[in-house]
Amino acid sequence: MALRVCWASPSVSGLEDSIGYIGTLERKFAHGFAHCVLVQIPAEYRHSTLVFCCIAVTSIADAAPQPRAVATRLSGSITLDGKLDEPSWQEAKSFTLTQQAPKPGQPTPYATEVRVLVATDAIYFGFNCHDPKPGSIAIHTMRRDGDESGDDTVSIVLDTYGDRRTGYFFQINAAGARVDGLIDNPESASLDWDGIWDARTAKTADGWSAEIVIPSRTLSFARGLEQWGLNVERFIPRSGRTWLRWSSPTLDSFLYDLSRAGVLGGMGDLEQGKGIELIPYATGKSSQFYGASPRSWQASEGGDVTWKITPQLVSSM
Repeated sequence: MALRVCWASPSVSGLEDSIGYIGTLERKFAHGFAHCVLVQIPAEYRHSTLVFCCIAVTSIADAAPQPRAVATRLSGSITLDGKLDEPSWQEAKSFTLTQQAPKPGQPTPYATEVRVLVATDAIYFGFNCHDPKPGSIAIHTMRRDGDESGDDTVSIVLDTYGDRRTGYFFQINAAGARVDGLIDNPESASLDWDGIWDARTAKTADGWSAEIVIPSRTLSFARGLEQWGLNVERFIPRSGRTWLRWSSPTLDSFLYDLSRAGVLGGMGDLEQGKGIELIPYATGKSSQFYGASPRSWQASEGGDVTWKITPQLVSSM
């Protein structure tokens, strides 16, 4: 294991040579653990002789090659119903997820296979989520961008420019409720963005399955870029809460950290299209003052137009 020591106070000349090691502690944070070393600092360096020095423990896997997968070219049509029963899904190569927390790398009963298909104008993700207790799968919301922290979910992050910093976040729960956002820092996603994409789920004999389609027109990406950054995560909210992940399944990593994402090949032929999106909407309301006036109705309609002039320049009206 590689230890990275993070001091809470400014460094003092000669301090590191004077530290006396006492023992180790472990403290839980988020959905992982931080390891701490209890050390003794000479009085001439601190008013208090005992301090905690928090260290991040990262495995040699930090320097390990990124996992790699290749999207299979879609050879037929996909009916979006959550069932991976089309021939194209059978032809696609699958990859599996590894337990990330609470016990990184340890076996888990929640085996998960993921497949990726790519067409000229869309990307398809297929999930097969095994569960020893399918009757306990949790669903609490069907709202767009709702709180799915207590639900069985699968999540995808995409780095479409290969810059290892910015990208897209997509999540669904076991009922197909969608959450999406943009990533510009390694610890969170902004949910202000709503893309045009769809998902369906289905119950299976030993868990659930899902199909997700992301049209290329909803994404900005570098045309012709063969390899994108990709990471995939599954969350099970019961039995102590379990996370599975494809790349960087370590306690010190965040799903949104695209510098630690894997590599998805086969994306070079994806086309952006015209880059024009039209989202129509209509609203209506009624009002009535009881005993004073009849019910009145009001309605309005409109639409939002988005034009991607270039992959980096977008105009909205």
